[in-house]
Amino acid sequence: MTDAEMAFQRPDLPFAVAQSEVLSWPAEAPGSIEASARRWRSAGCPRAETLAASELYLYPFGPRGGERAGVRVKADNRDSFG
Repeated sequence: MTDAEMAFQRPDLPFAVAQSEVLSWPAEAPGSIEASARRWRSAGCPRAETLAASELYLYPFGPRGGERAGVRVKADNRDSFG
């Protein structure tokens, strides 16, 4: 990246995606991806599109802004989530 791109894109800042006011990080992991998807849709969230990424880092946060340690999640197919 050029200096101008770095100043505009700010890759040093956290990127928050898929946040929801009606969902919060569960105390225990869902039993399956299907259970997680049902919970997501029952909260009024749309069906997800495929996310082309081989891995993601999840940083859960609480309602008062606290954060927990990040967790790396790898795509089962090594290519995408969805």
